Amino acid sequence: MNTTVETMLTEILPKASVQELVERYGDPYDALFHAEESEWYDAPGMGNRGIAKLRAIKSIIKNVQNRTRKAPINVGRPIDIYKAMSDMQYFETEHVRVLYLNARNHLIKSEDISIGDITSAALDIKCIFSSAVRLKACAIVIVHNHPSGDSHPSNSDIRGTKRIVEAGRLFDIPVLDHIIIGHGEFHSMSECGQL
Repeated sequence: MNTTVETMLTEILPKASVQELVERYGDPYDALFHAEESEWYDAPGMGNRGIAKLRAIKSIIKNVQNRTRKAPINVGRPIDIYKAMSDMQYFETEHVRVLYLNARNHLIKSEDISIGDITSAALDIKCIFSSAVRLKACAIVIVHNHPSGDSHPSNSDIRGTKRIVEAGRLFDIPVLDHIIIGHGEFHSMSECGQL
């Protein structure tokens, strides 16, 4: 699949620059989303026109992801949540996103409630549940990413999730799952009995 992405990029951008950045980052997605614009600019044949095309490619991808996110999310299966939130695998810092659900477990709203650094982001109980109460949510799902690419939960992730689950019991707003997204993978704390 990544070879196809690289081939498509070379149809739009100078082949030598795509090859150089993919070689440097090891993967066309990482080259596209993690390379600085200045790195692309300095690559062979890019220049201002190539940068304009690069920005257009990123904008199209972002618009497609936003449009996909507006489609109904099936929260019954962690794989579907992962697919709907897969844009998070490309974030360079940890983000915590909460999915607020109605009585039928349909999405009311998804909200990024915390943006951290490369190794952590706050799981702020006040932010999570003030929005849940305001939106009259009947349940929530927490989703966050690990920029390292490894989707396994840290001890801190497990402790923080248990605190949020306990708070959810007090508010009568259950936490259905905590999905951790890595590069091309995810971990469901619910499926693994960690809630």
